[in-house]
Amino acid sequence: MSDGGPMFNRPPLRRLILAGLLALPALAACGPFGSPFVYAAPTFHGISVPIPPPSLSAEPVQDVDIDGNTNLETPVPQTLIYLYEHRSDRGYFVFADDAGEFSFTEVELDLTNNCMQVWFEEPGEDGRTSEDGFYRANIADDDQTIDLEELKLGCS
Repeated sequence: MSDGGPMFNRPPLRRLILAGLLALPALAACGPFGSPFVYAAPTFHGISVPIPPPSLSAEPVQDVDIDGNTNLETPVPQTLIYLYEHRSDRGYFVFADDAGEFSFTEVELDLTNNCMQVWFEEPGEDGRTSEDGFYRANIADDDQTIDLEELKLGCS
């Protein structure tokens, strides 16, 4: 009788345990949703102050409106978009529309010290969650508008 290698010389229960242990790293890579793939973070494509003061530098704490998109080919209805502003410890959420567009209104933001984290979660038990995106809003050189900067390394 051929020995068939060291794994096949073991009793059946030991083979099953060994096979299970060898499969654990592959299962762990799948994560909680059964797939190693996640959606990219939503993106901001506009930020504005509805009624700007004469000088944003003189009044840096403003209620701003922020527009963005989930960037999904087929957005899921009732997808929630979350925004967390780290410096003020405030959170906001809105629903994306059928095209994946969203708008946050009246977000209180200190334009001299902020860091916004954004992500989305699809509804339902099988809903997916995106990666986190990070942004900073800064007063532009004209002192009337806001520049939006994407942060690649998160809030620091």
